[in-house]
Amino acid sequence: MNKTCIITGGARRIGKELCKKLAARGWNIIIHYNQSHQEAKDLQVEILKMGVKVKILHANFPLKKELDYQNILKEILFEFGTIDLLINNASEFQYDCPKSVSDEKLISAFSCNCLAPVLLTKALFDVLNNTKDPKTSLVINILDQKISNPNPDFFSYTLSKYALHQATKLMAVEMAPMLRVVSISPGITLRSEHQSKSNFEEGHKKTPLGRSSMPADIASAVVWLESNPAITGIDLIVDGGQHLLPSNRDVMFTV
Repeated sequence: MNKTCIITGGARRIGKELCKKLAARGWNIIIHYNQSHQEAKDLQVEILKMGVKVKILHANFPLKKELDYQNILKEILFEFGTIDLLINNASEFQYDCPKSVSDEKLISAFSCNCLAPVLLTKALFDVLNNTKDPKTSLVINILDQKISNPNPDFFSYTLSKYALHQATKLMAVEMAPMLRVVSISPGITLRSEHQSKSNFEEGHKKTPLGRSSMPADIASAVVWLESNPAITGIDLIVDGGQHLLPSNRDVMFTV
C-alpha cells in the first residue's frame, strides 16, 4: 500500500511542488484547496499520470465545527487506508505592522495560520488513535524564517507563525508516539503579490549562500524529515542562511 499525504494549500506555489515531489516518489496525494479549484483539477490530472491515487479536497479552513476536521480525515482514511503525512502548508500572508494592526487582521491570520493547523493536527491524532494497530504519522507545519529573524513587517502573519512554532513543539511532546510533529521555515521562496519581479530576484539573492530557498528545496526537506523517524519537535530552517542576516524590515523593503 502506498503512503498517503494530505497537503493543505496544495494546488499552487510551494504546495504544488510538494504534491508533485511526493507523487513522483509513489505517494498517494490529497490536494486541499480553498479557492484554486481549476489549479487543483489540473494538478490532479498531472499527478494521476504518475500512477498514484489522488483526491482533491475543498475546504475553507478553519472549519466551523471541530468535528468536521475528524469527518474529513475519517473519509480519507476509509478511502486510502492510511494517512502517513499531513503538511499544514496553507497560509494567509497580508501586510500590516504594529501601527496598523487591527483585530480583524489578527483574527484572520491566526485563524488560517495557527488555529486551522492545530485543529487539523488534533483531529489526525484523534482519528489515528481510534484505529486498530495505528502507526506513527508525521505532521509538518510550514513556518517562515521570520520566526528566527523577526521584524515588524507582516505583523499579524509573523505572530501567527510564532504561535504555530510553539504549538509544534508542544504537540510533539503531547502527541508522541502517535504523531511526530515538526516544522520547516523557508526563506523568500516565490514572488508574493506585494513584490515586483526585480524586487523578488534581488531579495532572493540576499543570503550568505547567494540564494534563498526554492520550492524544490522545501520538498527535499519534507522527504528528508519523513525518512528520519527519530526526529520530532524541531524547526528546520531552509533559507540559504537568510535568517543569519538580521534586518529591521522585511527583505522586500531592503532591496
